Amino acid sequence: MTTDPAGQWNSDAQVMPPPPKNGAATWSLVLAILALLLCWLSTLGVFIGGGGVIGFGLVPIVLAVIAIVLAIAGMRRASRQGASRRGVAIGGLVVGIVALLAAVVITIVSAVFLVVVPGGLGQTVQQVQQCVRQQVAQGTPAAQAQQICAQQAQQQVQKQVGGG
Repeated sequence: MTTDPAGQWNSDAQVMPPPPKNGAATWSLVLAILALLLCWLSTLGVFIGGGGVIGFGLVPIVLAVIAIVLAIAGMRRASRQGASRRGVAIGGLVVGIVALLAAVVITIVSAVFLVVVPGGLGQTVQQVQQCVRQQVAQGTPAAQAQQICAQQAQQQVQKQVGGG
């Protein structure tokens, strides 16, 4: 109910209903941000070695694709049905695309790194620890053993990468 210019209550005035909700827009932004945060998961495979790169890399890629689909649905709903949160849907689309690109690039770089350095950094660290133990067991002082083993590991990685 509203008042007319004379101050009388006017019950004929129509109150606009709120625009339809747009859950797709909200979820697109939430999933896109989550995908962006998780796109570094594939680098875990570098440290633990082996097949983890692709498996870990798929999580943010799938989340980003879902976010993009939901963002498009949210924008369509905002355009066709007058739903709210069109800006949120656009944000979900942009962040989803950035997350998708980042996850794909990081997964590819991580997989290439594992091809160049078989076993990843986890295996290299284990080799250094084993080397230090062997050096100390042979009577080499611990500090000197660490230095010798670190140099050997560095040379090995440079050789595998092609820089030495």
